[in-house]
Amino acid sequence: MYTTDQGQQQKSLTWVWIVVVVILLCFCCVLIAAGVGLYEYLQRTQSLPFQIMPSPAAFEGKTLAAPDCDYGGFFKSIEATDQYTVTFTLCKPDAAFLSKIAFSPFAIYPEE
Repeated sequence: MYTTDQGQQQKSLTWVWIVVVVILLCFCCVLIAAGVGLYEYLQRTQSLPFQIMPSPAAFEGKTLAAPDCDYGGFFKSIEATDQYTVTFTLCKPDAAFLSKIAFSPFAIYPEE
């Protein structure tokens, strides 16, 4: 048996779950309706409402490396490993490195 407070708490939780389920059902109905609308649009036009971009050309990574760290700089090597990734190899640990490269004047821009 529940006491009065526990019973009220149980009823409140039940109502919360009912409201959550109703909101999720409404959201699912909207998604289904949107999907049906897109399907009908595609049937009428026989084309996509967006353009498919061609695949990018093969990525040619570039590397800049020092033979050793005796030149007095901070970087052992800098390598573009893929289109969105640059790998820095430091000569020595630098705790502030991430904040330094996050500074907007030091942003990495495409070569073009």
